[in-house]
Amino acid sequence: MYFEAANQPIAIAVEQVTDDEFSALEAALQAAEQVQTLKQAGSGGSVHSNASISTGAASNKSGGSTAPITISGSLNAALLGKRRLPSSFQDVGAAPAQTNAAGAGTGKGAEAANSKRRQPASFQNAAAPSLPPLSYAEGKITYVYTPLEVDYHCCQLAASGVAAVGFDIEWRVTYETGKVPRNTALIQLCFARPGRGYECLLLHIAHSGLTPALRAVLTSQALLKVGVGISGDAQKLMRDFGQDCNGLVDLSEDANARLCGVGSTRCPQKWSLAGLVEELLKARLEKHNGLRCSNWEVKPLSPAQQEYAALDAFASLRVHQVLQTMPVLTVAPLPAPVLPIPQASDVQRLSVPAEAALKPLQPAKLAVYKLFFEQGLAASQIAQARHVSGRHRGGLPGRCDRRRLRLPLASAGRQPGRPH
Repeated sequence: MYFEAANQPIAIAVEQVTDDEFSALEAALQAAEQVQTLKQAGSGGSVHSNASISTGAASNKSGGSTAPITISGSLNAALLGKRRLPSSFQDVGAAPAQTNAAGAGTGKGAEAANSKRRQPASFQNAAAPSLPPLSYAEGKITYVYTPLEVDYHCCQLAASGVAAVGFDIEWRVTYETGKVPRNTALIQLCFARPGRGYECLLLHIAHSGLTPALRAVLTSQALLKVGVGISGDAQKLMRDFGQDCNGLVDLSEDANARLCGVGSTRCPQKWSLAGLVEELLKARLEKHNGLRCSNWEVKPLSPAQQEYAALDAFASLRVHQVLQTMPVLTVAPLPAPVLPIPQASDVQRLSVPAEAALKPLQPAKLAVYKLFFEQGLAASQIAQARHVSGRHRGGLPGRCDRRRLRLPLASAGRQPGRPH
């Protein structure tokens, strides 16, 4: 059974209520509701009484009913013997806050808003203004996928005298367990054009392949390729195409050399490209998983893919440019460890004397020993005699079968033992 009222609900569990007790309880609830209404009317408040009693599955008006009854309603605290809820909880949402001309809130809603139960100031002010996203809107993107176009633009880049390019690669991720990763599909080269802004070459090598001019750019020592984790990109190109890369500059190592050292409180760390962009460029490098893990082998690449690829190479170049304006901090050398000089007595004590006689060997090892030292067979001949598989023939045989022994162990003066 549930008793509902317009004011705060309070739940009471009552068991074994008879008809007379039920009527008395209902009358007491109605009286308490009237008392509460008169109190609030005297204080200027308005009350909309909406009291009702409903029974559950078991009827409590039937004689002798002992079904549990749950009553919820607005009762006087003195009648119930219960503590009231704090006013900050009672008044929240009870009356809307009114706003005056100056913009200050009044009424119970404003009082509740100014109560103690609010988030601490440290929580409210924790969210700092977000950094602006790094943009490549004013840069030029040149996307090519034919061998002739790739050679042409690489020759133009080599002849331009550019000192450094932002370098990055992309490939299609398959997420198949045990399957070899797919080959590199895209190479990004971003460089600054004197007086003409930035340009990023998107070389779709999944369709053009590594052309001679592109290979010359990758192996050039004079043209620096800058990026975070660039050694891993170079290793992938070596695995995919057997292509070597020179002139590599890891931005994480370069940043540690210029941000950490004597006079700095920073410690060396493994920087990410997004972390360097935030630290040096005061911007946010947005990474979209949908684009990062998209199909980089499709031709042509979508505009969103081209912008994503160009932004990574551009960010690497901009970080490199900022780092070049910072001095390299000297690192205090660590003291050389002092190692004890071994004495002649220590050397003699550490020496292992040779055995005068051969110790007992396992049967299989003893058979191989006799084939090698007594019969003078080569390793390949021993492997053939011992029926060792081809994968063990590169060195001394590692497996032997006692059932195939060619040399009787009894003639060696030792009975066959249990192999370990």
